[in-house]
Amino acid sequence: MQSFPALGLSTALALGTALLLNPDLIGGAGNSLADWENGPKSRADGACRSKWVNSARNDMALQSYLETDVVRLCAPEERHHLAWLLRQYEAHEDAYEQALLGYIARFQGQAMVELATGDDPVTAYDQAAVKAARPLMNDEFKKAVEIRTLPDSEVTALFGKIVRKGLLIRDDLAASIPTAVERAFKRGEGEASPILHPCRVGA
Repeated sequence: MQSFPALGLSTALALGTALLLNPDLIGGAGNSLADWENGPKSRADGACRSKWVNSARNDMALQSYLETDVVRLCAPEERHHLAWLLRQYEAHEDAYEQALLGYIARFQGQAMVELATGDDPVTAYDQAAVKAARPLMNDEFKKAVEIRTLPDSEVTALFGKIVRKGLLIRDDLAASIPTAVERAFKRGEGEASPILHPCRVGA
């Protein structure tokens, strides 16, 4: 679980109060981000799509798509799907972090109102803060909190394996990608191969 710096007392109280008055601001914000029905398809969907959780850091789904039938990336449509998936991965991770901060701020707001003191009951956004805010989370977001995530170095390594096979080049992805993915294309990190896979030559 990621740690977050503590909000200032006034900021936490303001966020907590706003979220108490507007509970719809918490969770669900990213639920419509991944349009699986209208988005591009992949041969790996059958094995991997079920691993996806909305408004979460979807490392398990991403890992599945990067390890299942990787030669499928010879096809332009599969590389297009991977670029799309990576955009969804980033969007849902952002939604997850914002929602998590919202739940914790809401917990802080409730606690501060109840205590009616100037003391901040939560001094850091760590595991303890997440646990304290858990009763406020909806069932879907609890799934997001519980799924396993990977260190950024492992995400780099997953992409690095594909890059070294010559199946993926930097131009296949969006202009902006996570730093962990960008590293996979750099010498000394992902050790990008200068030789494309035979299926990519002339493509």
